[in-house]
Amino acid sequence: MLMRISTLGRKKIFQVFAFLAFFASLTKSSAQCPTVINPNQTFCDIQSPTVANLVANNSGGVVRWYANATGGTALSNSSGLINNEDYFADDNSGSCGTRQKVVVTINSTPRPTGNSFQGPCVESLNDATLQDFDVTGSNIKWYSNSSGGSLCF
Repeated sequence: MLMRISTLGRKKIFQVFAFLAFFASLTKSSAQCPTVINPNQTFCDIQSPTVANLVANNSGGVVRWYANATGGTALSNSSGLINNEDYFADDNSGSCGTRQKVVVTINSTPRPTGNSFQGPCVESLNDATLQDFDVTGSNIKWYSNSSGGSLCF
């Protein structure tokens, strides 16, 4: 009789450990899935936003972004974002189950306007400054070249 009680006790302990190990594996895999706090993320077009600009909370694993709610290949961090497209966050393995959805909005920034030819009225060409030009817009920046170049001020 003593042998039988001892055997039942060991079986119960094994079952409890097996249950705890199974539960711990479930908790660990779901704990690494990213969470999205802001499902509507907005960018400006002049920022040239990429997948790397998307925001999700890393819950212990690596955040990967997908174009599809299920399946597919992870997008490259350098891939450009597209206005009104959906992007889905998952972990490195792609096996979180339901992927967290983000809708991207890319706002266009109005370009500055002004006459294409303006001659400032100064006595000497050296007296002319960029402030002499009539341009409408906000946060206007002047560069030394039409493409690239250095910021003038």
